Amino acid sequence: MMKQSELMFLRKNGYIPTFKIIVLSIINVLMSISIMSFALLSKYTVNSAVARDRQNFTKFMILLACFIVLELILMGLNFYLKYKFRNEITQKIKRDLYDKIINLEMRSLNSFSLGDLSQRLKSDVDIVGHSIIDFIPRTVFLISRFVSAFALLFIVLPLFAVSFILFGFVVIVIAYFIGKLSKRRHLEVQKSEAISQNFVIESLNHIDIVKAFDTESYYSNRFNELTQTDLLHKNKRNFLQLLTFLGMQSFFALGYLFSIVFGAYQLLTNNTDFTFGDLTLLIQLVQNIQSPLSGFNTVISEYHQMISSTSRIMSLYELPHESHERIKPLTFDTLHFEHVTFKYLDKENVFEDFNLEINQSSNVLVKGLSGSGKTTLLKLMLGLEKPKNGKIYLHRAGYNIDISSKTRSFFSYVPQSNFFHSGSIYNLLTFGKPISKELVYEACKTACILDDILKLPLGFETNLSQDNNLSLGQLQRLAIARALLKNSPIMLFDELSSQLDLNTEKELIYNLCGLKDKTLIFISHRPLDESLFDKVIEF
Repeated sequence: MMKQSELMFLRKNGYIPTFKIIVLSIINVLMSISIMSFALLSKYTVNSAVARDRQNFTKFMILLACFIVLELILMGLNFYLKYKFRNEITQKIKRDLYDKIINLEMRSLNSFSLGDLSQRLKSDVDIVGHSIIDFIPRTVFLISRFVSAFALLFIVLPLFAVSFILFGFVVIVIAYFIGKLSKRRHLEVQKSEAISQNFVIESLNHIDIVKAFDTESYYSNRFNELTQTDLLHKNKRNFLQLLTFLGMQSFFALGYLFSIVFGAYQLLTNNTDFTFGDLTLLIQLVQNIQSPLSGFNTVISEYHQMISSTSRIMSLYELPHESHERIKPLTFDTLHFEHVTFKYLDKENVFEDFNLEINQSSNVLVKGLSGSGKTTLLKLMLGLEKPKNGKIYLHRAGYNIDISSKTRSFFSYVPQSNFFHSGSIYNLLTFGKPISKELVYEACKTACILDDILKLPLGFETNLSQDNNLSLGQLQRLAIARALLKNSPIMLFDELSSQLDLNTEKELIYNLCGLKDKTLIFISHRPLDESLFDKVIEF
């Protein structure tokens, strides 16, 4: 039985499609009936042939053919629906999990590596989606096939049936305890695969650094070490699976041997109650008892893997998430940091009893050495980090609006790194929103990037992932245009001019400072013309 917490989690989030599971279960019961009917008809077909009864032989042969066709139809329908339903539920879990991940609070999100999150989105979701759709229908099929085969065998040879079943259940119990050990091994495999995958993602994302430092051999050797660890965990899991496999195969071999020898002995001693048809039926019934027992072993193993993977998915759902609610940007008088203390985990305070007041529509320059807390200041404004003590808020006449994830609509942000997902320049600037070309052109002109885009063969339809002819400086200005199109009252620029030449930097800052009704906060460690700013803060 599935653990209650995992079962409640799957039900609560609508990941158990009851109707679809019932449909598949009914199909599997019909498949089981078809298989048993075929086994029983085989007896009468063989007996008719031995008795040289052509009429009955022809009748039973036609019935055998009909049940074969029926079984093929049911198998095809089961295969089609199973994969259709499995893909649907897998995509639903994957969409929900991705939504949960991107809405995690930053501190929670930063505790996971990219490889680990990718592993949960792909491998764990696939395992859970497969088991949800397959577990109950497959169990129903195995039980119905097992019960009907055992009932027929008990009618024919009761002592043989009971002895055979007892031995089979001993094998199943052993497989269950091996499966519990396999659960722990599965978790180890998932963790080691996540570490390897994260290493690949990080190294390929920064392949220029790898090559620039001439460290290809180091990274190759390090990846080899990680894959060796991964292989070790997989081999340990495979050894447990091997023990189960050998146990089941021994059960199969001994069962076949005993059924054939037992049946042949009945014929040898001229047992008049035992016919060649009975021997045919006996062999098939033994197979139809063994096959479900073997299937139960696989189901038990997949069950433990599903529990492990569901737990890994659940852990992301249980972490603190940000609210989807956003406060509509309003006019404000001042932005306040009031007695703010903040530090990252296991590090010294970045801010301690920090106070700051920024007026609306002012241009502010924040300068200082690297590591002095300039970027952290912007993260606090965006609600990406929360202060340990103190308050950050926007003040209007009569009340304050506390800074949180809900107030991000007040801010446009240009980070140090230029992130653009694949797509056309136009879609990357607008995020698919219905923004007019006139506004896009105006934002690009302000960001000093319009002429560069228009010189491209496809202009705004240029796909950055395929035809990326833009330099780092051009990408930075593209990010500024994107921030302008968000049209927020407060704009945050983190190292705005790090990739720009002096003339472009001067023109760009002049354009930005000329914007009306905008509060601009610039972070820079490079010297800028301080006469353009209403306030200069030095860290």
